[in-house]
Amino acid sequence: MSENKDKTKIHMTCENGVWTRFFEPPSDTWRTFGQTLLEGMKRVPKHVGQIDGLTGEEDTYGSMTDRAVRCALFLRKSGVKPGDFIGISTHNHLDTFVPVLAAILTGVIFHPWWDVNLDDDMVKYFLELGEPKVMFVNEKVSGITQRVIDNLGTSTKVVVFGDSPGRTSLHQVLKEQDPEDVINFKCTIIEDIEQPGVMICTSGSTGYPKGVLHSYGWLEKASHIAPDKYVVNSIILWFSEISWISAIGSTISLLRNRSTAVIYSRPTVEVFCQLVERFKINCLVISTGTANHLYKLKNIGEYDFSSVRYVIFGGGGINREVDDNMRKIFPTADLNFGYGMTELGVIVRREDSPEKLCCCGKVRENCQIKIVDIDSGDTLGTNKEGEIYLKSPYMILRYHKDPNSTAESIDTQGWYHSGDFGYIDKDGDLFVIDRLKEFIKYKIIMPVAPLVVEKIILDHPNVVEAGVVGKPDLIDLELPMAFITTRPGSNVTEEEIMKHVEENLPDHMRLRGGVKILDKMPMTPSGKIQKKILREMAKSLATAP
Repeated sequence: MSENKDKTKIHMTCENGVWTRFFEPPSDTWRTFGQTLLEGMKRVPKHVGQIDGLTGEEDTYGSMTDRAVRCALFLRKSGVKPGDFIGISTHNHLDTFVPVLAAILTGVIFHPWWDVNLDDDMVKYFLELGEPKVMFVNEKVSGITQRVIDNLGTSTKVVVFGDSPGRTSLHQVLKEQDPEDVINFKCTIIEDIEQPGVMICTSGSTGYPKGVLHSYGWLEKASHIAPDKYVVNSIILWFSEISWISAIGSTISLLRNRSTAVIYSRPTVEVFCQLVERFKINCLVISTGTANHLYKLKNIGEYDFSSVRYVIFGGGGINREVDDNMRKIFPTADLNFGYGMTELGVIVRREDSPEKLCCCGKVRENCQIKIVDIDSGDTLGTNKEGEIYLKSPYMILRYHKDPNSTAESIDTQGWYHSGDFGYIDKDGDLFVIDRLKEFIKYKIIMPVAPLVVEKIILDHPNVVEAGVVGKPDLIDLELPMAFITTRPGSNVTEEEIMKHVEENLPDHMRLRGGVKILDKMPMTPSGKIQKKILREMAKSLATAP
């Protein structure tokens, strides 16, 4: 029996419907978290910390340490102090970590936002939300960022990754720092466990993203995205970008464990497979979307994945066939389907119940979970469906500049209302059904969980992606409608998908709103289907009877 299972049996308790994983004694290691990272990196200067997956270029911890410290010095000289924000908008590359670590070393707040789907309005929103003293951006968004800053009349400095004529480059500001100052650099000591350290934006799938403010105490815990035994001396691969919570956790875990990461931006599923095989990846952090694509890849058996020892995947629902297929693809790996959110991080992980398909697992240490009836507010027992409530000392501080959303999401007893619908079985294992806000109100009294329908649609061998939303209807209020993308070269029809759902689900879940085949699915920068756009498309297709 593993150490994890022993801990679960001894420390997992349920009292009055509240499941609790053991609480560790408080410590103050968060106070010197930046210093701990820096000292550890300095001990292995020749060890390769990053490899560019495209070019094969290697980046040692000696070079990584030097660049991060120089960036930290630049922040201080720019007047950025603890409590101030810096912004980051970029794809994955070898310098992405630099401002992240520099912020941690100086005790300031870093605010990563995506570098796709940006227009003037969204850039203005982000700039006004965080009011960053410095923005670190890639070449693609440097122009729009500077234009909006000029229009706003703010003094935000723009630093560009790479070269952008007429603008300050990261290479330039690093080169300008005095070598003596680099040698004598001292980290900022954090004074309060709730001192803000990072602001991560929600996906924005339903409107403007909210700014989730997390503490330095949370940042330290976020570095444990996977058990250390799978990260130490490992080669790690993740594709989420620094605006995603998984990328932040993976980046800090990499630095804390002095491992090696293969860095690549937005690969196809075929490139993903090639990278795993070429670099003999040991630890993978991927999305359920990637798992779905792997399930549909016909030549998946041609790749050698025997080096993989650990896989954590999440970010959306998954059906039994895809979940089971992951075991076949990665037979040598410990597979963990996780449940989490921007507001808490990965709070449930299936490390204790690997045999249960579609199960998210048990709540992690220092956390509590319960299921609440959405009508009465009563705490429910096992196998009863309701809203998932969560509590942890390491969760969201607040939604920045949004007290109303904070009050709506966190009750007076400190429980975070997830907005997700699910249940807990007799073993304490969580199963997530869907987002409450996305339930389709068919005939009002017959709600349809889109995720349930999407899982069935994804069972079809020629469907790659599926998004189900409510199509407005004057008689039945909303009708389930599906938007899908298909495998290249397939000739699947809308009628075939409607029949597939009709044969496998109850009558009220039939796709009465129809099916629309798309060339490309609209996605958020965090890799989730943009249901907001799908609902707008469904609305435009609705006709009065």
